[in-house]
Parts: sequence; C-alpha cells; structure tokens
Amino acid sequence: GINAEYGKQWYQRRVRAPNNTHFRDTLLWPRGPKHPSVIRKANERLDQLCEILEGEGVVVRRSDPVLQDRRTVTPNWEVDTQHNSCPRDKLLVVGNELIEASMSLRSRFFEEYCYRDLIMEYYKRDPLMIWTAAPKPMLKDTLYRQYMDEQTGKKPTFFQRTNEQMEREKSERIYSTLETEPLWDAADATRFGKDIFMRHSNTTNMMGQNWLKRHLAPRGVEVHTIHFDTVGHICHSDTSLVPLRPGFALVNPTSPSPEEELTKFREGNWKLVNALDAVSDFTGDWVQSSKWLSINTLSVSPTKVIIEESEKPLYNLLTDEGFDVLTTPFREAYGFGGSLHCSTTDVRRNDSKKDYFVRDYNTNSNTVIDKKFPNKNTVLLFLSLLKPELIILILSN
Repeated sequence: GINAEYGKQWYQRRVRAPNNTHFRDTLLWPRGPKHPSVIRKANERLDQLCEILEGEGVVVRRSDPVLQDRRTVTPNWEVDTQHNSCPRDKLLVVGNELIEASMSLRSRFFEEYCYRDLIMEYYKRDPLMIWTAAPKPMLKDTLYRQYMDEQTGKKPTFFQRTNEQMEREKSERIYSTLETEPLWDAADATRFGKDIFMRHSNTTNMMGQNWLKRHLAPRGVEVHTIHFDTVGHICHSDTSLVPLRPGFALVNPTSPSPEEELTKFREGNWKLVNALDAVSDFTGDWVQSSKWLSINTLSVSPTKVIIEESEKPLYNLLTDEGFDVLTTPFREAYGFGGSLHCSTTDVRRNDSKKDYFVRDYNTNSNTVIDKKFPNKNTVLLFLSLLKPELIILILSN
C-alpha cells in the first residue's frame, strides 16, 4: 500500500480530478485517513437521511464517533483498522434479541465498540432484551484461502485475482474464507418473519450459518442457506435480494440464486422483480462496492421506501409497483462501504414471528397456501412498521 501522508496528498489531488482514470487504474489503494472534505460530505448525506426518517416518525439513534486511526492488535496478528460505518454488517435483531455477528475481516475485529454504549442503554432500559455476542473468531492465517498464480507461482492478493480466477470461483463457489471456525456478517442475513435466508459468501461460511441456525432454532426461527452467483467480491445479501413488502422483493439480475433455493418464494407466489441497471457503473473513487448499491434501499413501511436520488429507473419501477418512493442524495457516502440499507440497522419494528410464505400476497384472496388443506382460508395481517428505531453512525477518522 501507500503510507497515510501520501494518502492525504492523493486525496487532495483526486478531489480536484475525481474522474481521472489514470490515477484510479494505476495507483494502489490509498491508506490512512480519508480527506476531511470526503468525511464532511458523507456526514451531510447521513444527516439528510436522518431528517427524512425523523419526518416519517422513525426514532434515529446516532452513536458517538470513535477513534479509528489505531491499529487492531491481537496475539495472532495486527492490521490497520477499517472505518466503521455500516451497522447493518455487525448487528442482527431477531425479536427481542440483539446479536453481534462474529465478522470475518481483521480490520473490523472490534467494530462492536461503536455500538456498545447504545446496546448497554437498551439492555438497561428493557428487562426483556436478550443481548448475545457470537463467538469471537481468532482469524488466524489458516482461516483464509491462499491464492496462487499457477503461471508465476506467486501469491496475489485477494484484489489482484484475474478475471479467469474469479469466474472459476463463481462456478465452483470458492470463497476466500475456509471452514476452520464460525464466521458470519449480519448483512448476509435477510429476515422474513420466522425465516432467515443467509448468504454463503466470503464473509459468512457454513460453520457461521450453522451456529446461527442452532442458536435460533429453539425460538422457532429457521435459517436457510442461499447463494447468489456473483463474480468478484462476494459478500452480503442486500444488493442481491431486497424484500420491500410481503410478497415482493427486488433481485439482482446479475447474481441469480439456484432455483432449488427459491422453493419457498415460489410456493408463496412471491413476486421477485429484476432490478433495473444502475444509472452509472461508476460508484465513486476507490469505492469497494458495486454499482448494485442502487438497490441497497431502506424500507420504511410496506408501502414506503427510500432510494438514492439519482436512480430514476428504480424510482419509476417502484412507483409503478405501488410504492411511495422517497429519494435522498447518498453517493458521497458510498466510499464508506454501502448505501442506505448498509448504513442503518433496525433496532425496533412492529412485526411478529410469522410465516411470510404460506399466503399468496399477490392476489386479492386471503387463501393460505397449504398442500394438505388447499381450501383453508384465513386472514393474515402484516403489521405496519410504525415508529421503527434505527442506528446510524457519525463518521470520523
């Protein structure tokens, strides 16, 4: 990499020349603090999002900024610390339980410290709250796949893999983490009432899924494995499968799931709609995420959703589907790891542990889909998401 001081100089030049492809294609990934103007613009976008949510009656909690310029050190390794800006990746709320995910990146090893004061407040305030931390992984070298260039005999870094390597990994479902200990990111889990669909990815291995499955099974919550066949950096579900209301979800047409893993959606007659292409392939300078941040939207209620303001095709698609679509500028925050969904996490929503796959939500009938009793009728109500509570970070170096 390049040192922090050079990183500052690089950013100063890049702010004046944000589309300089020579810089983008030839310089190594910058290290060190982000330029103050980059942080300021991203915080402005988060503030705007907070205003919209509060205007919709949502309680927004902002955690205090924490120092992120200190190296992460354990008995086995030490690395630079990554900026902490995506609470969706770390925290999973299921009913009255808040679970801290194990995570898989060394640079995010202590990320829960951003939220501990808030979590402690919730814990003291609510005697029914359950607070769980998944087993802390050791993240030794043996956890990570060692990449080897067969022609040169050298070990390229994860981001130096060739297109041929990435295509083979896609077809054979080869991930950068192995099965030496349980790992999972909360952003790989997509919740549907009593069911959670969990992506097998670079950041969530099968041991991690099995840990969560065993943990939640006594509460009647089922965890299902799902794959999204994507080339490149394979992690997190919220740019591949985005449920917006019962019976309706956006899907990424470039990362399809195997048909056998969509059985519950087919049986429940869910409408899985291919998202339209993003307005631009360019998400920003040195942004780690793909253009499919375009569908990293935030659902406020079963009828209302917030999207990034430049995504006009998505706006038209969702309004045609009957949604009330709110827009806000957010591209300046992409460089911190995500869009609207990544940058927030739900703490409280009015919902229940129900089966969202036994009713056909896309007809006028209230018929429950039941192979044994096909004529059985009932009314299943979806509780409107009134006054949900979200956590959003304040960014700092």
